Amino acid sequence: MILMPHVDSLQENQTRKTYSRVNMSILRHISLAFLFLTLISCGSDEVKPDTTDTKPIKLEYKNNNEQNQAVLNDNQGSKEQGISETERLQRAAEINAELGIAYLQRGDIEKADLKLAKAYRQNNESVAVNLGLALLNEKLQYNDKAEKYFLEAVRLEGRERAASAHNNYARFLCTQGRYKQSEQFFKIAFANKLYQQREISYTNAGYCAFLAKEYDKAVEYYRQALSNNKIYAPALLNMAKLFIAKDQMPLAKAYMDRYKIVGAKTPDSILIAYKIEKGLGNTAEATTLFNVLKINYPDAKQTHEAYMVEFSKKDKTADNKKNE
Repeated sequence: MILMPHVDSLQENQTRKTYSRVNMSILRHISLAFLFLTLISCGSDEVKPDTTDTKPIKLEYKNNNEQNQAVLNDNQGSKEQGISETERLQRAAEINAELGIAYLQRGDIEKADLKLAKAYRQNNESVAVNLGLALLNEKLQYNDKAEKYFLEAVRLEGRERAASAHNNYARFLCTQGRYKQSEQFFKIAFANKLYQQREISYTNAGYCAFLAKEYDKAVEYYRQALSNNKIYAPALLNMAKLFIAKDQMPLAKAYMDRYKIVGAKTPDSILIAYKIEKGLGNTAEATTLFNVLKINYPDAKQTHEAYMVEFSKKDKTADNKKNE
């Protein structure tokens, strides 16, 4: 995944170069872990941020122990270069923010809270720190506090460098059903031509439009995402889901086939494929996919939804035979 340029949060111009590598690393992981992963859900029309539940693409946080150690070593070496105490605290804040976000992604809320609180004490004027605290409070469902930190991260990031903070806040607004407000912040992120992960924003915006049942708008956003990255798996999967909702199964299958080439096999993707084959009348293929869910993911919500689809179809068939 390409790193995002110009998303550092430091206020002093002379320190930006020093910390840009750390900041971009942090915001990249925020982007990968929380933007589209919390929005794309096939089992429900409700968007709920969750890093433990199975999603169409599982949490892709990679082990960054080596990277963190390199940053820490670099931080220790910087003392020899005569950096100021302010600069040292700013760098330490970025490191603690990254560690806090990593703990949050792994479900260790207590350690995430400790690291992010420490980072905030070290530098409360950081995009990454405020964004990490926003995500933590969102996870804990302290939505008022989450919004406070989101707004601060957005302010610090600014319109001209709008990227991860604007995108995350837009996603948060979408989870609250505030679709119009959400779209406004997505559009600010789209406008930044230097934001090289715009496919994430476009996909999130598309899913938000989908939830608002603005299907034509959702299609346009997904197409923009695929224009930015034609093999972006979440956009392909969501296109398939959208065309199921529109009862256009051949189109849904076309996007599902493209997804299978580049995307992971997950309960969500299997459920979508099952619904498509069921809708096309391909009974054998649908049964195979249904069995995959039952055997491999017996307790997943997607499997329960497949059961509902399977038996509702059988009930309708039985009723039709009775009426003949």
